[in-house]
Amino acid sequence: MRSKNNFDAVRLILAFIVVFAHIGALTKQPSFDWFVKVFDSGFAVKGFFVISGYLVMNSYISSKSMLDFVEKRVRRIYPGYLFTIIFCLIVGVTLTTLPVGEFLKSSITLKYLLANLTFLNFIQTSLPGVFDSNPLENAMDGSLWSIKVEICLYFLIPFIFFVFKKLNSKIVTLFLVLLSITWNIYFFWFIPESYFGKKISHQFPAYLSFFVIGAFFAFNKNYLVYLRKILFLSFILILISDKMNSIGNYFIQPFFYSSLILWLCTSATEDVDAGRFGDMSYGVYLIHYPLIQIFILLGFYDSNPWGALCLTLLCTVILAFFSWHAIEKPMLKRSSHYIVAANS
Repeated sequence: MRSKNNFDAVRLILAFIVVFAHIGALTKQPSFDWFVKVFDSGFAVKGFFVISGYLVMNSYISSKSMLDFVEKRVRRIYPGYLFTIIFCLIVGVTLTTLPVGEFLKSSITLKYLLANLTFLNFIQTSLPGVFDSNPLENAMDGSLWSIKVEICLYFLIPFIFFVFKKLNSKIVTLFLVLLSITWNIYFFWFIPESYFGKKISHQFPAYLSFFVIGAFFAFNKNYLVYLRKILFLSFILILISDKMNSIGNYFIQPFFYSSLILWLCTSATEDVDAGRFGDMSYGVYLIHYPLIQIFILLGFYDSNPWGALCLTLLCTVILAFFSWHAIEKPMLKRSSHYIVAANS
C-alpha cells in the first residue's frame, strides 16, 4: 500500500502556489498584486523537481527493467499532458477570432500541435487569433515549459543510479549540483539577453541540482534523518547570503529548498492522506493557465476579480479531478501505488 508520507499534499500545495502566482501575474489586477510577492512560482517549480528526483529514483529502483521504468514514466506523464493539449486546442477553436476553417488549416495551429505534443513548447506557445488581447501574453499554457525539463531529467536517472552505485554518491551529487549551478550562473549573468541567455539559464540542466538532491535521498534513505540539520544550517546561510546580496544564494538554495521540501514530505507532520482523492497536483499544474487566460479574455477578472478567482479555482479542481480519474489513473500500471491502495 501507499507508504505514509505527505508527498501528495506537498505537491498539491506547490501546484496551487503556481496557480496563485500566475493569477497575479497574468491578470494585472491591483487586487492581486501581492500574489506575485507571496506566491513564489520559482520556489514551487524547484520543489516539484526535488520531489520528482526522489520519487523517480524510487520508481527506477523498484522497476523490473529499463523498459518497465520508461513505460511507467510515459503512462504517468503523457495522458494528462495530452488531455491538456487537446483542451487548449478546443479552447482555441472556440475562442479564436479567425473563422474556424481558417484556424484549423493554419500552419500556426499545426506547428502548435506538433511542437507541444513533442514537449517542444517553446517553438510555438500560442494559437492563431487566441488571447491576442490579453494584457501579458497570448500563450495557451505557460506551465508546459517545465515538462520538457522533467523529461530530460528522467533520462539522467539510469546514469545517476549507475554512478551512485559505482562512486561515492555524496561526491557525485555535489559535482552534479555544482555543474547545474554553473550552467545557471553562466547563462544568466554572462550571456547577453539578446542571445536568450536568461531563458536558457532556466532550461535543462538548470534544475538538475534540485532533482539530484532528491534522487540522492531516495538512494540513501538513511540520510533522511539529517534533513532537519541540513535545513537549519542552509536556512542560516541563506539569510546571511540574502543580507549580503551574494551570489552564494545559487549554491545554498538547492540544499535549503530540497531539505525543506523533503522534510515536509517525510517527517514534518503526520500523514494527511491527500492522495485519497487521487494525485490531482499534475492536473492542477497543467490546466489552470488556459483557464486564467479564458476568464481574462471574457472580462471576468475586470468585472469581478475575486469572483473570477473563485471560478478559476473551481474549474481547475473540476478539470484536474476529471483528468486524474478519467484519464491519468486508468493509464497507470496495475502495480502503481495508487492502484494498489485503491484496490486494497
